[in-house]
Amino acid sequence: MLLRCLSYTCLVVALFACNSSQPGSRPGGKRTAATSDSAGKKATPLAANYFVERTDYFSDTRRPDRFRLELQGGPLLDSKVRFTIQDPDGQLIHEETFRATDLLSYAALDDTSAAGKEAFIRQRLDSFFAPSQFLRPAVKPGEQLQGDEERQPDWDEIRSDPSATGFSYLLGEEDGRRIAWSKKRKKVVLYYNCC
Repeated sequence: MLLRCLSYTCLVVALFACNSSQPGSRPGGKRTAATSDSAGKKATPLAANYFVERTDYFSDTRRPDRFRLELQGGPLLDSKVRFTIQDPDGQLIHEETFRATDLLSYAALDDTSAAGKEAFIRQRLDSFFAPSQFLRPAVKPGEQLQGDEERQPDWDEIRSDPSATGFSYLLGEEDGRRIAWSKKRKKVVLYYNCC
């Protein structure tokens, strides 16, 4: 009987241990802090605590890199977004900062409600690292660079490496960007930037 009770207790402890986690400790985690006023509005995420993470193959074909977006600053509409990529060894290989409002589309900019704009930004943050944003190969066979001749050398280098993974993202509605790891130069390059 004592053995059965002890086994049951161990099982319950193990189940609780597996189900508990630190806020923000897993890919895609978001930490929120409740805010309220006398009108009893819903809790909203604070910019300084909101992040999105994903691991995927990028600079190394055998081990994944860590992609992260983190909001920095005060209220969401006034905050900055820090976009970083760390290689499998934890070295920072890409860092870019932009305004959270750079994620708004034209339609969302026309929305006069702050809540509508915030919801749109959160949706864009949450989908920023969608699997469809990772391009394998980085440049499809036969695909030609259009409208960004300044990037032609980077485009040609990335296109010549069929194992290169590209990452595509959009700021606003017209600032489309593609980045990839340059094996030759050992750094992230912007190989496409256009409307």
